[in-house]
Amino acid sequence: MRSPTKRQLSLASQLLLMQLVVLTCVLAVVGVLSVQQSTRVFEEQRGSQLRSVAEYLANVPVVRSQVLQPDAAISLAPAVDRAFALSAADRVSVAAPDGTILASSDPTANGRPAVLGRSRVTEGRGWSGEIESGDNRVLAAHAPILTKDGDVMGLAFAEADYPTVGERLSLAAPDLLLYLGLGALLGLAGSLLLSRVLWRRTRGLRSSEIATLAD
Repeated sequence: MRSPTKRQLSLASQLLLMQLVVLTCVLAVVGVLSVQQSTRVFEEQRGSQLRSVAEYLANVPVVRSQVLQPDAAISLAPAVDRAFALSAADRVSVAAPDGTILASSDPTANGRPAVLGRSRVTEGRGWSGEIESGDNRVLAAHAPILTKDGDVMGLAFAEADYPTVGERLSLAAPDLLLYLGLGALLGLAGSLLLSRVLWRRTRGLRSSEIATLAD
């Protein structure tokens, strides 16, 4: 009784499989590079906007005059809402010198400690960068609210959530997803065509069978 032999892919099928693996790797690399590029663009463009918002809020007269008052949460709300409405930030807040949020465009944040990350805004220095808020990555800009003598009497924050991977791909190039799809489709079609031609030339023989004929 003849023992069953291990089935091998034809040479055409092996070539097709290799081409598909290479194509998948190329598309994956392009996608990763595009996400990284769009992240840098987001940080540069949105970071500049957030710094402007935080610095603007820190210099609004009503904010400077009311930040130390007992009813700061009420008196600062209109200025915070105005800065939020005129900006591309997801959240705008004013905090006490110790980082306790006094007034925010997100009312649920009032009274909570702000996430400062590596910021040194409590020392009177402006800052912008990434912070971790719960499970979310957040791009933030911090500006100190200073007295005439240069002492810190409050803090101004502007924050924006990082976009999703899909949104970052769209930011990198509006038609990038379309190009990736077309590239994958054309690559697959070319691989199938080449595999079909090779299959006809070799009549579907496996590599071991071709080697036997050559011998």
